[in-house]
Amino acid sequence: MKVIGLHSFRRGVGKSTLAANLAYLLAAAGKRTILMDVNLYSPALEIFFKLKRDLSAPTLNDYLSGASPITELVCQPILDLPLHLIPASSRTADMISALRPSWDMTVLLNGVAELDASLNPDYLLLDMASGLHEESILCMSVCNLILEVLRADAQNYQGTAIMVGVARRLQVEPRLVLNDAPLDLDLPVVRQRLEKAYDCPVAAMFTHSDQMMALGAVGGLFVRQNPDAEISQRLKELAASL
Repeated sequence: MKVIGLHSFRRGVGKSTLAANLAYLLAAAGKRTILMDVNLYSPALEIFFKLKRDLSAPTLNDYLSGASPITELVCQPILDLPLHLIPASSRTADMISALRPSWDMTVLLNGVAELDASLNPDYLLLDMASGLHEESILCMSVCNLILEVLRADAQNYQGTAIMVGVARRLQVEPRLVLNDAPLDLDLPVVRQRLEKAYDCPVAAMFTHSDQMMALGAVGGLFVRQNPDAEISQRLKELAASL
């Protein structure tokens, strides 16, 4: 099983959108894929799959608190694909509790091992909480690869440098994904500058898309609804490179 974490130093860069669409593409290619929402502060993945789960249904929060086994959290959002989703709780009380958790996040390490043994996945994708904190470092430590998502602005550049350094100290391979770039940006030049500045490969670059932003307001998977769009083709290339 290859564990891939999607992370960003700042919120709102499209990390969850990328995670959901990449998981779908991997599963569509026949890869057994688990997508786990470890962003306990602001979970979002259920929206992309338009899941209508009962609020009492178990989530990752319940596993971390010892209330449910991790295998009971797994759902299959698209029945004809080998894709499994482990959602985090969208209950307001649970998101507030996550700010000062009473559980030990190292329990997650045991959960990852149990998922590997029970489902035998090819890929586990972790949609991580943004920023640098204990939970993000722990999640990074279980990964083989980190996709560090950023936008083209100075604050993102500075924060990304920190996260690339953390990944390397954990002996995890970092790759950059530039997202929501201005349409007039010279992408080849920016790619060269990023790779030189961080000594790190740029795995993909995506320009701003009004169509994708509009879909984000109602939910759904962009690559499923727009398979021939240029962004979908670039997402397919990124998925194939993983």
